Amino acid sequence: MSAIPDRDPEKELLELSSDVHPAHKTLSAIEASDVEKIRLAAYEGHDADIASNEGYILDANEDIERKQNIALHRKVLKAPEVHAPASDDVEKSSRENDTGELDPSVIWWDGPDEPENPMNWKGWMKFSNCFLVSAICFVTPLASSMFAPGVPAVMKEFHSTNSELAGFVVSVYVLGFAFGPLFLAPLSEIFARVSIYHVCNVLFICFTIACALATNLKMLVGSRLLAGVWGSAVLTNGGGTITDLIRQKKRGLAMYVFSMGPIIGPVIGLVAGGFLAHSKGWRWIFWLLAMISGLFSILCFILMRETFAVTILQKKTNRFQKQTATLRLYPNSILGYPQRTSFAVESYVLRN
Repeated sequence: MSAIPDRDPEKELLELSSDVHPAHKTLSAIEASDVEKIRLAAYEGHDADIASNEGYILDANEDIERKQNIALHRKVLKAPEVHAPASDDVEKSSRENDTGELDPSVIWWDGPDEPENPMNWKGWMKFSNCFLVSAICFVTPLASSMFAPGVPAVMKEFHSTNSELAGFVVSVYVLGFAFGPLFLAPLSEIFARVSIYHVCNVLFICFTIACALATNLKMLVGSRLLAGVWGSAVLTNGGGTITDLIRQKKRGLAMYVFSMGPIIGPVIGLVAGGFLAHSKGWRWIFWLLAMISGLFSILCFILMRETFAVTILQKKTNRFQKQTATLRLYPNSILGYPQRTSFAVESYVLRN
C-alpha cells in the first residue's frame, strides 16, 4: 500500500471550503477545527455522529486506511476479556502459604463435600429452611392489610372520628418495615441469621397479641409499629438465607417463591380480613395472625438451622480451640486479611 502523502491542513480546508461553500473564501481557526473534526470522523468511520452541513469524502488511500482502522477496532472488541479471579481462587490463595500449600492455621471447609457446608445439606433440610423463611415472609406482609377492614369498628369502639388517625393505624405497620432493616440486617451478620429470626418472631407475636388486647388507639398504634419492625426481619434477611443454601444456578425458583409472599400476602390479607372482621370482630384478626405466626415460629425452633458460613466456621474454630489448648483465635482485621461476606469469610487460628 502506497504511503499517504503529507497534507497541508490549512490549504486542504481552503480548497474544501471553496468547492463546497463558495461564499466562504476565508476560514477562521474555529471553522477549520470544526471541519478537521469532520474529516477525522469520516476517517474513523463514524462521521454520522457529527451534525454538520459540510461533508468530507476520503480519497482512495484514506478509505483503505479507514477500513483497516475499523477492522482493527473490531478485532480488539472480539478479543477475550481478562476476567478477575473467581472468589474460590481468591479464597484458596488466601489460605495458601508461600510454598503453595494450604495454611494449616486457617480454619475452612474440609472439602467441597463437607456436610457442615449449607450448600451440601440434604434436600429436605434445604427445603425446610427455605419453606419456613418463605412462609414467615408471607405472614408478616399479610398483617399489613388484613387489619384494614376492621378499622371502622376500631374507630367506633374507641370513639374516634379522626380519618387521618384511621389511616395511620393501618399504614404505621409498614412504617415499621422501614425502620427494622436499618439494624436487623447488620445484626444478622453479627449474631447469625437464625438467632435474629427466633428473637424477631417471638417479639412479632408478642406485639401482635398486644394489638389484640389494645385498650386505646395509642396502644394499638404503638403495638402495630413495633410489630412491623420485628416482622421485617425475614423480609430483610430471607434472601441471604436462600443464598447460603442454594447455588446460583438453581436459586431462581427459591427466590421466586420467597418473593411471592410480600406480593400476594397483602392481597389475601385484605379479603380474609374483611370476612373475619365482619364475623368475629377486628381483634380476632390479630389473634389469627398470632396463631399462624406462633405455629411457624415453633417449626423454626425445631427445623431451622444456622446457614451463615461465618457463624458455622466460628463454631468449628471454637471446637478446635477446645481440643488444642495451644491455639489462639484472632479477628480477621488483626491478621490483615480483608473482611469477607457469605462463604468468603474465614476464621483464622494462629498457634502461640
